[in-house]
Amino acid sequence: MQILGNIFSIILYLSFIGSIFSFAALFSKKVLHLVQPLWFGVTGFLLYLIPVIVPQVQLIPGERQMWRYGFRIASVIWMAGALLFALYFLIRIRFASRSMRKCTICRDERVLKILSECCTAVRLSKNPRVLFGNFKDPVCVVTILHPVILLDKTILPELTDQELEIILKHEVLHIKRKHHLFQRFYDLASILHWCNPFVWISRNDFELICEMDCDKKVLNSCAELTPGDYTRTMLHLMEISSGTGKNAGGRIEALGFLMAKQRFAALLSYPKQFWRIISLAVLGGLVTMTILLSISASRTYFYPYPALMGSVEYSEPD
Repeated sequence: MQILGNIFSIILYLSFIGSIFSFAALFSKKVLHLVQPLWFGVTGFLLYLIPVIVPQVQLIPGERQMWRYGFRIASVIWMAGALLFALYFLIRIRFASRSMRKCTICRDERVLKILSECCTAVRLSKNPRVLFGNFKDPVCVVTILHPVILLDKTILPELTDQELEIILKHEVLHIKRKHHLFQRFYDLASILHWCNPFVWISRNDFELICEMDCDKKVLNSCAELTPGDYTRTMLHLMEISSGTGKNAGGRIEALGFLMAKQRFAALLSYPKQFWRIISLAVLGGLVTMTILLSISASRTYFYPYPALMGSVEYSEPD
């Protein structure tokens, strides 16, 4: 029971620091309208998972007054909720695994040829598998043990070679940039901090950051590709998947359209080099301020070693 309470104490501290960073990230996005790079999103889940403290404090304090009735109940409720959300994510993985068994391996020469060219262009050593099936999204990357690309076969006749290359290169870059692995860490942060709304907001925002990261990388890898060509490909894919094309595939939900709108705005109004430097400086300053706040807060939240040398401070009964 004491171990559970100590872990809960660390989770409360991480949740506080992570929420401060999430609030700063929302401020930079909604108020300052800064395009957040991948490293900024990765910093978000690291602050929810790794304590940043001064070396002179004890991470798991041993004081007795911490073990009061309300704190003990709160720690049990937190653990029960974390287990339920862990079960929820495991069930989702189980259903995804069962759905993938119904898929067929892609043997389309056109798709495999373009996929191989995309993997070579982004220097991905091993070509991922492509599976055909009917899914919510017309194309996406799913990982159980190894990442695979899921593709709705019905959309292929309506895509040109250039459009298919853009779409596949985007998905290959998700694998190359380890976005699926980072998102699993955000799932872990969501399980541990399930009662904190900021972690769920950050988790959804990180998905958008990953999409924008791939958008930028695809444009940088193709000198002849313009932002207009890229957005037209996205619009065409949305048209097909919304059911207005000749062969309607999956359906993009309202949240998907909202995300696409933000991606369009980032692509078509990409900041100049000067403003990019300013944006990176501001985002770096937000990260630095959050870390300094975490170090400062750890001095008061966790007890320093000298405080453990006397018994007066812990004389209050349990």
